[in-house]
Amino acid sequence: MAESRPSFTLPPIKDNSIGWGPASDVLPEQFRDIPYAPYSKGDKLGRIADWSAPETQKQDNRETSGRTGRQGFNRFNKGHPPRSKSAIQMTRATIFLKHFRSREDRAAVAHFAKITLITTHLTPFIDFSDVNLLPNFSDPYQSYGAGVSSAFIYTHNEDEASFSVVDNRSAAAKKASAIKAAGGQRNRPQKQQATRNGLRGPNQRFGYQTGRGGRQQGQNRRRFGWKDYDKPQRMRDASVTVGPEWSVLDEIEFNRLAKLTYKAPTSTDIGSYGHINMYDKSYDRINTRNEKLLQHIDRVKYDTTTSDDPIMQQFMQENKGTVFATDSILALLMCAPRTVYPWDIVITRVEDKVILDKRDGGAFDFLTVNENTADPPMETEKESINSPGALSSEATFINSSFAAQVIDQNEKIELENPNPFVNADEAENAASCGYRYKSFDLSNPASGDEEVEPVHLIVRTEVDAAVKTAGSQELTYLTVRALNEFDPNAQGAGGALSWRKALDSQRGAVVATEMKNNSSKLARWAVQALLAGAEQMKIGYVSRASPKDSSRHVVLGTQAYKPRDFMAQMNLSMANGWGIVKAVVDMCMLLSEGKYVLVKDPNKAILRVYSVPDDAFDGADEDEEEEEEEVAEEEEQKGDEQKKSSQ
Repeated sequence: MAESRPSFTLPPIKDNSIGWGPASDVLPEQFRDIPYAPYSKGDKLGRIADWSAPETQKQDNRETSGRTGRQGFNRFNKGHPPRSKSAIQMTRATIFLKHFRSREDRAAVAHFAKITLITTHLTPFIDFSDVNLLPNFSDPYQSYGAGVSSAFIYTHNEDEASFSVVDNRSAAAKKASAIKAAGGQRNRPQKQQATRNGLRGPNQRFGYQTGRGGRQQGQNRRRFGWKDYDKPQRMRDASVTVGPEWSVLDEIEFNRLAKLTYKAPTSTDIGSYGHINMYDKSYDRINTRNEKLLQHIDRVKYDTTTSDDPIMQQFMQENKGTVFATDSILALLMCAPRTVYPWDIVITRVEDKVILDKRDGGAFDFLTVNENTADPPMETEKESINSPGALSSEATFINSSFAAQVIDQNEKIELENPNPFVNADEAENAASCGYRYKSFDLSNPASGDEEVEPVHLIVRTEVDAAVKTAGSQELTYLTVRALNEFDPNAQGAGGALSWRKALDSQRGAVVATEMKNNSSKLARWAVQALLAGAEQMKIGYVSRASPKDSSRHVVLGTQAYKPRDFMAQMNLSMANGWGIVKAVVDMCMLLSEGKYVLVKDPNKAILRVYSVPDDAFDGADEDEEEEEEEVAEEEEQKGDEQKKSSQ
């Protein structure tokens, strides 16, 4: 038998004349769905990715305009020269790995890359047709044959030694890299030079101007971002409950009130009542290093509404005026466009007269705190000493106590007539307050031969103390008010500075912040002082002895202002204020006899005029009296029970 020799048959060879690798028509069936990246025969196979780049390689991502962004994503840097095709191919896997955020995912992909040629399978999915749009990676490699030998030669041992996925940099290096990646560089000379010269920098928006020391005026403004997407809108309750039988007669927007002007009328003194004390000048020497405890002095001060004023009733009977109001009501009307919290004024039309009243327990009996700040104090379910109601009561108490403390009890000046609200038993405990009644002519100017109906406004104004001028020793009237600080770090503080740190050295900044946060309250104080004919406004700065205790306060300083200068600093126009008063008076003169209510909308800058029944607020007064009586009875019962238990 002949031996069978192994035979070898040469398989058919399909030559690919246009590229490297098998042709597409002879590709086996099992490899047809696997992507294949053709490459040039002149290129060498080497590393698919390199994670051992030295720390000194920094990606310059600053454009010609100076703008910074994410590290390595400057896609429009025209100054970067195009790179070679080989360098582009070697960067593909690195770009692909940047899409994996977590360190574990990168490690898994890197391990797979060491086993298989990931470049061969992944590069077709990335478009690198435009070389100039590639990320500005600093490429340490060069194309094959450019003088760098073994740049892409794959050596297993060396790759294992240099391969590292874990970030082993120091904490300081990580922090510096994070700051640069966030696009922030501190103390950039070109940006400081631009802002110093008053120019707008590349990242500076319109409306932000540079103040002292390079600080921006708007940097304390709170920016609302994604964390506030579910923050509920703050809704306030109305100052008075609108009854079903009330009907709306008119609505007035605040932007219309801001455009009104009327020349300030001349005033005529009708009479002065009560007494005032001299101001104690020792309080002008108080500072933060020499603070003084605020004392609680029991004094009786009446703030009677217009219709219950016996002097006003007498003027009505004598037909001395057409419209009757108090200085607090008139100041609120003049400063209505600055108000945020709700308020209401009761209007009574009787024959040819108009009476402007306030409700007991309404907005006029309490002072607001930080009403105009961007984030005013908020009501919470828990009882807090920094809630709007608690702060309002605290501010009202501070004002009455401060006005009673800064006067000299031994120097008393009696005015022309006695106090009409105090009887003989309460005369000793009466607070220092002088009531000055004034008349303002609001008649329309005469046109032709038509007779003009005179309109006179009678206003009751108040002054708190008197002081002698240095030169002439003449008595001048002044009003006394107090600003209170509760907690500069609490919600609703409005970015105020700590008074103990800044009141002596930065009083201008403290006053400017208070003018911003309490614009409505300070404007009303200035208008009241001007209506009363006071030459000065004494403002005290009262702070809590401890931010967590609202019962103990200290006086940190005082300051005197002239009302007109103070109004000029606040950009408050008396012509606009009198224009608002004139418009309201003309509207009231057209109403028929009855009772009306002017209500400020709690959540919108709108005034509404309601027509209400004559007994609309009588029931409310009776309910309040009944509640007070019930509370007094309960307190008496508790006292009796405590006495019995002690016995």
